[in-house]
Amino acid sequence: TIISAGRLIVSKGFGPLIEAMSHLPDWRLMIVGDGPEKSRLVAKADLAGVTDRVDFLGNIDHAELMMRLKRSEI
Repeated sequence: TIISAGRLIVSKGFGPLIEAMSHLPDWRLMIVGDGPEKSRLVAKADLAGVTDRVDFLGNIDHAELMMRLKRSEI
């Protein structure tokens, strides 16, 4: 699992990360945050065929983020 957090804006680089998911079939991506690029990023995940492995979690508090990180540990 890859977890990336930040405001969903172009300069944060979420687009290339989503595109890379098509080359990482055994991985899941969790995106924490919100912003003006969300709809474009959701469409990019759909176009890349990875919507089943990319989760847009929105804004979550620090404690919940830590819980999710702990659950993704192997």
